[in-house]
Amino acid sequence: MRAIVLIGQRGTGKTTLGALLADRLGLPFWDSDQVFHRELGCSPGDWIRNLGEASFRQQEERVVCRLLRRILLVPGVLALGGGAPCSSLTRGWMGRLRQGTGWVVYLTCSLERALERQRGRAEQEPLLRAASPREDGARLFAQRHSIYLQASDLLFENDFASPGTALEALVSLLGLEV
Repeated sequence: MRAIVLIGQRGTGKTTLGALLADRLGLPFWDSDQVFHRELGCSPGDWIRNLGEASFRQQEERVVCRLLRRILLVPGVLALGGGAPCSSLTRGWMGRLRQGTGWVVYLTCSLERALERQRGRAEQEPLLRAASPREDGARLFAQRHSIYLQASDLLFENDFASPGTALEALVSLLGLEV
């Protein structure tokens, strides 16, 4: 079984689909934001509020690269935070995975769907508190889209209303009918 890394903007369904996919395939699942919180005793949102985004990105890179090294040895499904692939070190580890035993899948969806999925999460994620979430989402998409495309093997459009329907489409795209 191959390792699978899910990348993309906030609200594209990385955590939800990642957990469902791992369960379907009988593989372990890791969400880099959840691992960050468990290991550092602080949520990414609290870290950013207290120590700033630059400090968060340094710690995130350390956590993510360790997870990518692990997934090279123990296949599983890993969902990365939206900004994690912007790190060249992280992209290097994803490249090793792509050359060997894994896929990197870029999840995307309409801005409207992403905003709908993020409603009510601004308290946990200070980066969602922009004066205009729509403008912020469009800006981040413009900044990161080419990075995500270059770092991935597959593009998955996740505008599905149901996580179950999205899971079936992703399993089919990966050719993993199980």
